[in-house]
Order: sequence, then structure tokens, then C-alpha cells
Amino acid sequence: MEDLITADRLRSALDDNGVLVLDFRSQPDFQKGHVIGSMNVNIPPLLQRRLKKGSLSLPTVFSCHDMRDRFTKECKCKEVVMYDTLSCDMNANTSNLLYLVYDTLRRDGCRVDRKSTRLNSSHVRTS
Repeated sequence: MEDLITADRLRSALDDNGVLVLDFRSQPDFQKGHVIGSMNVNIPPLLQRRLKKGSLSLPTVFSCHDMRDRFTKECKCKEVVMYDTLSCDMNANTSNLLYLVYDTLRRDGCRVDRKSTRLNSSHVRTS
């Protein structure tokens, strides 16, 4: 089963302010264009290992205080959609960053719907 959200469904959720989009692309790619309102997430390998062990909470990966506060506020009350440029099956590679964040969000009680955990660049245009 593909873990994709359609562009129309995402657009509707964004219009209703009911979704938090996490963009896992590189900072330069994010700066070139991104879904309006999305948050760029880059987690260095050391922090990924700490996150996997459970010795680090997900909000602490955001270095900007405003982003940390926004993430903390929105991740529990909005559906979380994660975006990257890869089209791999997240469930086939449980060692990748998307799976780690997905698993952490679910463990922390966030609304991460399997049907909307990953966007494909061909489905959603960045702006």
C-alpha cells in the first residue's frame, strides 16, 4: 500500500489548518521551494541515534525556539504529514529517518495516519 496523500487532500487540510507538514529534504532544497507552512526537519546522525534510544525528545531537534513551540503545540492536535524526496516504502526500511520520526510521533500520541505519512514530489507542487 502506498503511503501517499493526494495533492487535493493536502490542499484541503492546509486550507482548514488541520495538518502539520514536516519536510525532510535538505535545507537548500527546502529554500528553493516548499509546501507553504511546512517545517524543515534535519536531524544529524548523533541526534537520530539518541532519538532512537529514547534519550531525546522529538521537539528538541528543532534549534529554533519558535519552531520547537509550534511543533509541540501542533503535533498533538493536527494530522502530521511527512515529506521527503525519496519514494521508498517507509515500512520496508525501518532504519530510515522517516520511519524513526513516524514511530516516535506515534509513541508520543500524535496523529500520524499511515495513509498520509509521506508525500511524493509528483503529487504535491512546492511553492
